[in-house]
Amino acid sequence: MLSHLLRPTRTIDSKALIIAATMLVMFAPNAFNFLPFMLGGVAEAMSLNDAQIESIAMYELLATALSSLLFSLLLIRRTNWRYVGYLAAFALIIGNYLSMTAPDFDSFITSRLIAGTGQGIGYSLGLVGMSVTKNPGRNFGFMIAALNVWLITWFVLIPELMATYGLNALYQFFMFASALCLVAFWFFPNNGRIDKDKEITNNSAVSIDKKHFVVPMMWVGGAFLVYSLSLGIIYPYIELIGADMQASTEDVGLVLAIGSVLAVGGGILTAIIDKKFSHTTIIVTLSVVNGAVCFGMASTQDTISFLGFSTLYIMLWNMMYARYYTALATTDKSGYFSSYGPEIGTVGLALGPILAQVLTVTGDFQGQVGVGAVCIVVATVMVVIGFNKSKAVNLANDPTTAQRNNASETVSAKVPGQQKA
Repeated sequence: MLSHLLRPTRTIDSKALIIAATMLVMFAPNAFNFLPFMLGGVAEAMSLNDAQIESIAMYELLATALSSLLFSLLLIRRTNWRYVGYLAAFALIIGNYLSMTAPDFDSFITSRLIAGTGQGIGYSLGLVGMSVTKNPGRNFGFMIAALNVWLITWFVLIPELMATYGLNALYQFFMFASALCLVAFWFFPNNGRIDKDKEITNNSAVSIDKKHFVVPMMWVGGAFLVYSLSLGIIYPYIELIGADMQASTEDVGLVLAIGSVLAVGGGILTAIIDKKFSHTTIIVTLSVVNGAVCFGMASTQDTISFLGFSTLYIMLWNMMYARYYTALATTDKSGYFSSYGPEIGTVGLALGPILAQVLTVTGDFQGQVGVGAVCIVVATVMVVIGFNKSKAVNLANDPTTAQRNNASETVSAKVPGQQKA
């Protein structure tokens, strides 16, 4: 047992990778998952104005997106994932420590840039690690369920800890979770993306040309980008909107916890029904409900209604993210374009606050939720188009279809009267 822990089997087929990737998705993006609390806490501790509050979310997520893009474009197939992961975990620990000791707003922003860089790489490695496992659709569903079990506990405890020990309790929690990332990376393969590429090539009866999947992936990947815009627009400001409606931090924490409880069931449900319904049916149904809930969040002026809508939103975005990652993995049979799923998501998260701030007046957080709701509608249309184009591509490149067509042509050629003159 001890030797297995000291020298784990670091392959994409190992159960350890599924567990380690789940751990990273739980621990690495804590700054994003608890961003509503951080924004509210920093705004009060540093007496920030609305523009400064909005800039925190923008810089945090921008650093996350840029580091994720750098990793995917330059490093994903060229480096040892484990070593890059260790550096990301240390960046998270250092950035959060500097946030705790920052003497002014500019120093605080610098610390968030450092932490965001580690967050982007760590989160991407968790997601891309899960994407190279067998049955990614099922695994993503269970991953979302596990993530929300983790979040449920801390959505309840963090407001209490902050009320007792102040904002530093949040950064200490971030540092603790970042240290756990080091444990997760110990079980990662050297480079799971290269291993998956080889597996796809070796298991394919015919050569898979990634060019066939460019158009469907532009639509499905674009839909995921637009949906991620909505998440970056809406999620960070739930606590601030709730505060404007006289809801306490503890109330918001309870809402997030209840939503996460529902998301656990939702994650398990998406894993169970993964093969029973089409991707189009599942994702469109969830999108319609998700969009309606967001329009409710944007329009209500009642505190209880807003908190109720927020609860449903937490459940739905978790389920939607699991479905979008499944959509990316199943649309691109080559595995090449879908490997950039984490980066597409983080870019959307980063650009979301920027887009919302351009389209609304400073401090109109509820108006930004309305922009996020529109993004969900646009993403739904795009993903349906992408799925339809994916079906056409798969049908055209299906070897059995080609064999049937060839057989049909042979029979036709032998039928008298049907041969060319």
